[in-house]
Amino acid sequence: MIEPGKRTTPYHSLQKVKAIVCDDEHPENLLITKDALDRARKDFGWNEADIRYVYSKLQQVKDYHKSGTKFGITIDIYHVRKIKGANVYTHCYIDDGKLIIDSFHQLT
Repeated sequence: MIEPGKRTTPYHSLQKVKAIVCDDEHPENLLITKDALDRARKDFGWNEADIRYVYSKLQQVKDYHKSGTKFGITIDIYHVRKIKGANVYTHCYIDDGKLIIDSFHQLT
């Protein structure tokens, strides 16, 4: 288990995360869960393209918050401020070459 505050860099390569998000030739490598998409719609009125845009603009130093575990899987948590006029809390992980975005909502 990763202790909070111990990592200063994401567990999953941000370069790899962005490469998957921007790879239009292999959309099967990106999974945005129904819950994440529903919250993006509810909180911001955004769709998958908006989520992909936010992920394409992530910056490690500015946006990375911490890594943690969820059901035994290491996730990277980002707090993205002032993007498209919103503040976003999101987390993701890479599993078997696929990026899973399983949370995306208003940062409170």
